[in-house]
Amino acid sequence: MPISDEKIMQQLMSTFKAEADEHLEALNKHLLDLEKNSTGDHKSILEEVFREAHSLKGAARSVEAGAIETTAHGIETVFAAAKRRELELKPVHFDLLYEGLDYMKAALVALAEGVDAPDHSGLLARLDRTAQPAGSSVEKTAAPANKPETAAGQPNGSSDSTTASQKTKKNKSKGIEETVRVSTRKLDALMTHVEELLVSKIRTEQRISELKDLKGALQEWQKSWFKHRGAYDSLRRQPRDEMAELLSFLGENQENLKQLWSNTNHLLQDFSKDSMRMSLITEDLQEDIRRVRMLPVASIFEGYKRMVRDLARAQNKQINLQLAGSQTELDKKLIEGIKDPLMHIIRNSIDHGIEAPAVRTAAKKAATGTIKLSAGQHGNTIKVEIEDDGAGLDIDKIKAAAVNKGVISEQEAGALSDEDARLMIFQSGFSTADKVTNVSGRGIGLDVVKTNIEKLNGLVHVSASPGGGTRFTFNLPLPVATARVLLIEPAGETYAIPTTAVERIIRVAHDEIFTVGDQNVIRVADRSISLVGVRDVLEVPDDGELPAPGKLPVIILGAAEKRVAFAVDSLLGETEIVIKSLGKMMSRVRNVSGATILGSGQVVMILNVGDMIKSARQAKRRSAPAPKTPTPDVLNEKKVVAVLVVDDSITTRIMEKNILESAGYQVSLANDGVEALETLRHNHFDLVVSDVDMPRMNGFELTAHVKESEGLQNLPVVLVTALDSAADKERGLECGADAYIVKRSFDQQNLLDTIEQLV
Repeated sequence: MPISDEKIMQQLMSTFKAEADEHLEALNKHLLDLEKNSTGDHKSILEEVFREAHSLKGAARSVEAGAIETTAHGIETVFAAAKRRELELKPVHFDLLYEGLDYMKAALVALAEGVDAPDHSGLLARLDRTAQPAGSSVEKTAAPANKPETAAGQPNGSSDSTTASQKTKKNKSKGIEETVRVSTRKLDALMTHVEELLVSKIRTEQRISELKDLKGALQEWQKSWFKHRGAYDSLRRQPRDEMAELLSFLGENQENLKQLWSNTNHLLQDFSKDSMRMSLITEDLQEDIRRVRMLPVASIFEGYKRMVRDLARAQNKQINLQLAGSQTELDKKLIEGIKDPLMHIIRNSIDHGIEAPAVRTAAKKAATGTIKLSAGQHGNTIKVEIEDDGAGLDIDKIKAAAVNKGVISEQEAGALSDEDARLMIFQSGFSTADKVTNVSGRGIGLDVVKTNIEKLNGLVHVSASPGGGTRFTFNLPLPVATARVLLIEPAGETYAIPTTAVERIIRVAHDEIFTVGDQNVIRVADRSISLVGVRDVLEVPDDGELPAPGKLPVIILGAAEKRVAFAVDSLLGETEIVIKSLGKMMSRVRNVSGATILGSGQVVMILNVGDMIKSARQAKRRSAPAPKTPTPDVLNEKKVVAVLVVDDSITTRIMEKNILESAGYQVSLANDGVEALETLRHNHFDLVVSDVDMPRMNGFELTAHVKESEGLQNLPVVLVTALDSAADKERGLECGADAYIVKRSFDQQNLLDTIEQLV
């Protein structure tokens, strides 16, 4: 019966989408397990995969998702044949089954968007032929859509009801938890309310502190009174009419002061008890909501198995993906944040990290390469590692590529440390690949890795050696609503530093500071650590001299494997704070990760320790001369990025012009490649956005001319086109395009993000 209530239908579709995603993920995992161990006894796996396909078919039928239902039925019949040992699953069969899963994912997207799913009659025919017994010429008839089958393939009947009843009892006996799906938006709203409750708790603690001060003041008042009580008693023994009233008043004050102190003390005790109870309840509530948002990293780790399998087959490589720590739980926001960076690094490892089997064998390595993906929690830090046993990184090749691209000079390359050279691979457009492919080679992917991890306030570390493989490490802080911070005060401004990053607080005399090269250094536990002024890193006004008297307060901060000592003017103590986001407009302010409001009402910036350690590399010593103050004109000057948009469609030109001008870019237009080249010869531009299919000179030819023209070789070119075949993409990248965006999946934010990375 068709469902008429639109709201109920929307809820049902939302539930179906979540359920279908789970079934498709499980099917993908079981298929990978079957393919990986194709020679073993897979009866239990076949049962599981058959059940998942059957359940997905039934769920699709309930929302009238015919394309998904019929495809799931086709896959189900193939597994049924495999269960009956009428079909031996081979690589060609797995390719077909994966194609079926991909189609159902696409159909699910189409269903969510309210459009028709692509035609899949050919796919159904191939699934049906695959399920036929060897030598059979009779085609199987698809089961009617309105007659569901049991897991054993039998028509619905009393036995099915009995099985379902037994299954329910069995599940209950195992203690399977009942679950309910809740949107993250609702959880975020709850967490926001908890954060406000935490703010109230902190302000309450501030009021308690003020009450303690009041109690102390009353106590001092009483002590002062007791000191002068002898004089009071003496006056009382010598009464005078004119002093009687005053003495009576002083006597009453004595009793009032005693009562006031007693009342304040009782109020403080009750207030402290209430505050402690509110703290416990708030912390429990915060922890419960936080746990609800937690997901095991297996939710994304398992998805990479299929990607590794497909890319390895496409490149004729043998690669084994090993997973460790898959049950480590992370906040959903953190999982979504690391998903793309992990994908980019794994794709790079497959494309030009792991060698071809023949190359590996010649190098006395196993023909099958290995990529290890692991995750674990260390205190308040999550560590995610991606390690391969491939070709590694060639430092000399990286330096040569950097010099060739004009990123650094030959002299700078010679002075570059191995660690700094490895970090060059994260620059936009940088790549040492000999060949550009659809998978990698333009260097944009690793730039995305660094950018996305830094958005999560994390750090990326890379270690490698030629022929010895490469290891990427993500160090990510756990997302928390509250934190213990150390308050510091450089130049009269208060800042907060998370105590989890503070390794040691010491005081250093001036004669304990020595110089290595152009850097101040101190010795701590027989280890030399760079010393930088917090004022220098934060670029606040400074006279350039170290304080003369006494010892200097120094905080040693650590992130990943790096340690830096920061000199501060004064330390204000430790406190608990509620972390507040700076919002989208200020989501990536250097050296700052958020803000907070202290119990006193003062707004304080929370410092990003990872950024501070990176900024310390560029900060001058405190003893260095102060830089020349720029003029107001220089301070107010802002570079305007000029973009040339090339497209023969006036509609597309105007649309892209409006998008870019709204983002603050200066835009010029050209009708085709010939006009664009003429415009480039007479005007300066920072980037070109071009269509491909144009008269006179297409986008491929324009890109090639730009990259071959003197003075324009380093001009970034972004191709935005309807041509979406792999050959077109590869041709675009080979002729020198820095990015390739398909119009069919065009998203203006994608265009803006790409341009921002390139200019």
